[in-house]
Amino acid sequence: MIALIRCLRAQGVDPNAILDALEALEEERLANGRARTAKWRKNKEHRDECDVTSVTSSSPQEGPQTPKESPSPSPPPKGSPPDPPDFVAFWTVYPHKVSKGQALRAWPKALKIAGGLEIILDGVRRYIRDKPPDCPPANPATWLNGMRWTDEPRYVNGAAPKPVRKDPYGRIIN
Repeated sequence: MIALIRCLRAQGVDPNAILDALEALEEERLANGRARTAKWRKNKEHRDECDVTSVTSSSPQEGPQTPKESPSPSPPPKGSPPDPPDFVAFWTVYPHKVSKGQALRAWPKALKIAGGLEIILDGVRRYIRDKPPDCPPANPATWLNGMRWTDEPRYVNGAAPKPVRKDPYGRIIN
């Protein structure tokens, strides 16, 4: 940067013009940083809204719902071992079919932790039923590594909690 300034001065560029240009560049850099920060915060808030918390069971009155069946997975390429049958059952039910290799790597550990295929499949069905429509689905490997079969819906009985109103001093208003 200093070499550039020296070069501009050697070519007879007015020092005030150089300072003005540097100030404009700095202001643009700061504005871009503010825009990136605002975008990051907005995306973080959306991710937080879409996130669910840990639970042990779902409410009995809702009953299990079967997700829409998708076409069966394609056969593995020649030379690779076939997918485990329990993973195929998971992959058939899971709604977002991306990064199958990563999901396959995460599968044995998840199956061991969960204690059985049905527990994971029940979690997938709950996830499909309770995921807000405006939230993108989690990748299967992320879902398995995060033990998301233990998640509960964000809102109990499908009802969002009433917003808490506060006065300017942070006190709750009824």
